[in-house]
Amino acid sequence: MMRSALHVHLKVQEAVSMNQEGVNLLEECHSSQALKFFQGALRALHEIESTCTDALASSSIKSSDEHQSCVWSGSEIPHIQDDRFFVHNQALLIQLPQSTAGISLQTVRVSLAAVCFNMGLAFHLKGKLHNRRQRSCHEKAALCYAQALQYMEQTNSSSSAAPDVTMMTLLALNNQCQIHYQLRSLAQLQSGLERIRKLSLSMLWHCGPQRRPCGGRMILGELMINVLVSTNPGVETAAAA
Repeated sequence: MMRSALHVHLKVQEAVSMNQEGVNLLEECHSSQALKFFQGALRALHEIESTCTDALASSSIKSSDEHQSCVWSGSEIPHIQDDRFFVHNQALLIQLPQSTAGISLQTVRVSLAAVCFNMGLAFHLKGKLHNRRQRSCHEKAALCYAQALQYMEQTNSSSSAAPDVTMMTLLALNNQCQIHYQLRSLAQLQSGLERIRKLSLSMLWHCGPQRRPCGGRMILGELMINVLVSTNPGVETAAAA
């Protein structure tokens, strides 16, 4: 079905607004209500992805200024942090290009990745707050982070997007690893930590004073501490404690 670029922009903006509402609720620890908004945002974005391919294909990104990017909300979500394993506990907000022609398939996929990451945070929080359903919620969080990673892998081919997407990938991997750490899924934990180690090294030069995509050196430092501590031979004992 052919849709205009303006229609696509308005539909994506609807998804952006629902994501924003979900983030606001999540920061107030209303994880169940937040999930409803995130699911609505996903439905809108999936509709665009499946029915608006002609309009998306005609969109072109001519400069990095036109490229949609994600920013962290700036407010920490309480109760998610772990004393033994850094968890990135800020949700993602989506920024759209000024021009309707700036909406591309990549814009939609990065937006999908952001919403999936936020859903992961919502289930992460639910698991922390509800002991009886902790394992189930954390398994759902891991699946959401995995889905976010899939969308980010589809967007990594664009050089203009690479820094933002790589940092988002690192943080989704990191939060997923915290769940593997807690659930004692040690093989998955070690695999994820190795990916973090390699990606962190490639990101260091992107985080200088003039360029701080979705984070910076302090976050990379926290991730590397996770890698160093959790690859210690005593990790199994620590995870069981």
